[in-house]
Amino acid sequence: MAKTADKSARRVVIGPGVFARSFFVGECHDVLQRWRNGKIRPVVTRDLLAAYVRVFRALGLPDVQLRKWLYWFTSKETSDFLPEPAHSQDAPLPRLLFDAAQRGHAEFIVTSSPADSLVRVTWARVNQRP
Repeated sequence: MAKTADKSARRVVIGPGVFARSFFVGECHDVLQRWRNGKIRPVVTRDLLAAYVRVFRALGLPDVQLRKWLYWFTSKETSDFLPEPAHSQDAPLPRLLFDAAQRGHAEFIVTSSPADSLVRVTWARVNQRP
């Protein structure tokens, strides 16, 4: 999927909805293409990884494919994985996304949400605290 680690890739946190909708929505698929092409580099926390797994399981992804995704989410070559837990998995998703962005020094949080039967991808710039 992703090319070798690129120092110029923008660090981003990707919401689970982007992955779920990437199979059906072009804008979401484009986010994954940017990752594959080395334009962005996901910051993934353990809590977000659990959320991603729930999404892929709900989509019926076979274990073989799930293991490949887990590799991409945790490999130093493709992502910035932060294994230390910060919140319980019961924390609201916006809190998990913001926490990952803060801890991983991400530039953007990328989310996808339906609005009026359209799906929009939002790139929200993260304001880091000093």
